[in-house]
Amino acid sequence: FQSTTESSSVAAAGDYLYLGSENGTFYCLEAATGKITWRYYIGVPIKTSPLVSGNMVVFSAFDGNVYAFTGGVL
Repeated sequence: FQSTTESSSVAAAGDYLYLGSENGTFYCLEAATGKITWRYYIGVPIKTSPLVSGNMVVFSAFDGNVYAFTGGVL
């Protein structure tokens, strides 16, 4: 994975990496390969570091909202 825009710090959990980007996309990557597992577009810059707890990842974006994702990949 190579981002062409600035991004948040990376959070590592298990076999996955989580990060947000300046273009408003939040990514989950395989740590070993950098392959994108999933991505979610919110449309505003994500400059905060994600927090991973159990099977949930949380981050806030430039719009002031807090986003949380849960699932099997986490």
